[in-house]
Amino acid sequence: MKKIFLFLFFIILCCFLIPILFTMQFSAISSMAEAPKIEEKPPEETTAPTQYDYKQYNVVKVLHTKTGEIEEIKLNIYMELYQQKCLLIFI
Repeated sequence: MKKIFLFLFFIILCCFLIPILFTMQFSAISSMAEAPKIEEKPPEETTAPTQYDYKQYNVVKVLHTKTGEIEEIKLNIYMELYQQKCLLIFI
């Protein structure tokens, strides 16, 4: 019985030791030391817009792949249809 436990222990130990031995961790550490430093920009230099025009996002253009038509649907209606479709998938 002891031989079986020792054999299983040896197999499990080998399963963990073999990947450790064949991993190239030393080269990864040396390449990390040579990585260029990224400079952070001060918040004043960011070019993020401060105000958005939400009126342009009221319409969704849907492409019908079979007919090739582009249909414009209001965003609220599109979201309701999408939620109903998702609910049908999960039921």
